Amino acid sequence: MTKVGIYLRAKPEMGGTLQYNLSILKAAELLPRDRFEIVVAFSSDYWRNKIQRFDLKKLYLGNAFISRASVVLWHRLHLPVSVWRKLAPFWHPLAREFIKQECDVWVFPSQDSMSYWMPVRSLSAIHDLMHRYESGFSESASFFEYRLRERLYSAMTQWCAGILVDSELGRRQVHDSYGTNMNKLYSLPFVPPDYIYRDVSAEEKNSLRRKYSLPDKFFFYPAQFWKHKNHELLIKGLHIALDVCPDMALVFSGGRKNNYDCVMELIGELGLGDRVHVVGYISDDEMSAMYHCAHALLMPTFYGPTNIPPLEAMACGCPVAVSRIYGMPEQLGDAALYFDPRSEDEVSRVMVDLWSDTSLCDVMKTKAARKSDAWGNAAFSERLGQILEEVSLSRLAG
Repeated sequence: MTKVGIYLRAKPEMGGTLQYNLSILKAAELLPRDRFEIVVAFSSDYWRNKIQRFDLKKLYLGNAFISRASVVLWHRLHLPVSVWRKLAPFWHPLAREFIKQECDVWVFPSQDSMSYWMPVRSLSAIHDLMHRYESGFSESASFFEYRLRERLYSAMTQWCAGILVDSELGRRQVHDSYGTNMNKLYSLPFVPPDYIYRDVSAEEKNSLRRKYSLPDKFFFYPAQFWKHKNHELLIKGLHIALDVCPDMALVFSGGRKNNYDCVMELIGELGLGDRVHVVGYISDDEMSAMYHCAHALLMPTFYGPTNIPPLEAMACGCPVAVSRIYGMPEQLGDAALYFDPRSEDEVSRVMVDLWSDTSLCDVMKTKAARKSDAWGNAAFSERLGQILEEVSLSRLAG
């Protein structure tokens, strides 16, 4: 029997990290109980509400602010992690609670610094290293942010027993960046969170259209308005494509981040206020319904190695077109169309093809369904279980 702890910390504003936490939680619920004992730790009301329906042992850690503040102070004083890990069991309340559970492995899905500050055997995720590979975006590669991420990831690769990545390319990037032993790096490809897999009624879709005044047919892009999300490319592509498809429309959802004002300014400059609909943050249930309403998902991001929204769209029968970058072809194969995220002409051609070619959309839906069936929650959970047992066995061998 392998006892596994899972520390859920992501917040709704954390985007893909939150979705990954939800996928890990669902995978834990599906693990066979004759092989795994699971305890889920959390410290926020968000997770208290989310995990109520899960038949798993729950551990409320209380307000973790003071516990985390002490870690931040130690970090800012540049004191050694090794000393902290030796001393924390004697006085730090969060560390003592983690140790008390006697778990063989603790999973930290939020690429969290707690994964190495806590003196336990940990398996943590590194979702991307784009601060290294896409240095032109201040949200991840400013002087302060770059140093912060470097210190986080280098410590994680040193102190964690295992690192979860989303692709083989992700494994190579972590290895090349920090010299991490490949045997310590585990590929666990993303899967859509559980809320995506549900039936959406015609009335629910009509209600969503009324609520957000959606057009009958539209392309959808769910992404917070960071510069690297590249909303401008779709707006410029739309401007070109309207000459061929004058009824084409875009819908953007997501929180207002550093590039929101620039996006809205471009929409105004090109006179596309009636063609681009910005609906802001939408709930999990609305996200599923939005995919079912959308004609296709367009994702022009500059970041990888892979992304979760294309998988969500595929699970909902929504055709997908994405940036031809990093691990996206590895992740999606022939189940997606691809374009250069720097080419307005190329994305506009893809938009026109998807908008006007019904047979192409039907083919992409079939390929998407095949891809989703091949890698879903059950396969994700089985692979996670294999990784957990490997990490636990390496502890026993060591």
